Amino acid sequence: MLASLKENWTKINELLIDRKEFNYLTPVNYRVSKEQKRWSFVSGEHVTGVVLDLGAGKLPARRLLQPLASYYVSVDRYPEHPELTLLGDAQSLPFKDRSFDTVHCISLLEHLPRPWEAAEEMARVLKKGGKVILRVPHIYYIHGQPHDYYRYTGFGVKSLFENAGLEVVSLVPHTGQVGFIASVPMTLMLSLLYPCRPLFWAYYYVNKLLVILISRIDDALASLERNYLPLSYTLIAKK
Repeated sequence: MLASLKENWTKINELLIDRKEFNYLTPVNYRVSKEQKRWSFVSGEHVTGVVLDLGAGKLPARRLLQPLASYYVSVDRYPEHPELTLLGDAQSLPFKDRSFDTVHCISLLEHLPRPWEAAEEMARVLKKGGKVILRVPHIYYIHGQPHDYYRYTGFGVKSLFENAGLEVVSLVPHTGQVGFIASVPMTLMLSLLYPCRPLFWAYYYVNKLLVILISRIDDALASLERNYLPLSYTLIAKK
């Protein structure tokens, strides 16, 4: 039963990852989509120049990054998309020092056995003044077996990149206590209903309204500095 639910959840993500509906699956998806829109508006501040999309996978971030880049490079260890620029290991990047203005790395670090080496490599290939934009999970189910090694607190991921010689300029938690609690039943309900598409889509729109409401509640709690259970963090670090 559990294996079937996980398989359904994977299929849901693959179905929606390039569609706006993906942003309303869970509170964390919604928060991250808002952050991505913010990056689009302030592209000159964060995403600029020669961009490395590290751990690019099926290229879900390409549509956001490529219009902002003077040159876009996508790298993944596995050939998950035919249009990947090249295959490579984040712990030993095949690039010269100071090659990139921006390194974008989403949901990769937890899958690396030596994440400190990846942080050092990102710092190495960044130009002076360049930035890393990175997201890591704090609380998340085991995925990508057997290569799922770590979960990160904000303190942990900040320390990792400071030790690599970068200055952390932003560290944003995604969702909080309410979003954490709600994400479990949301994921279960969507996964249970997925085989029956009419029921799945009927519930999806109820789920969408709940995601927006819960995110607003978590925003209010975060303003009170009571965000003790974020599902993930986005970090921006500068060289």
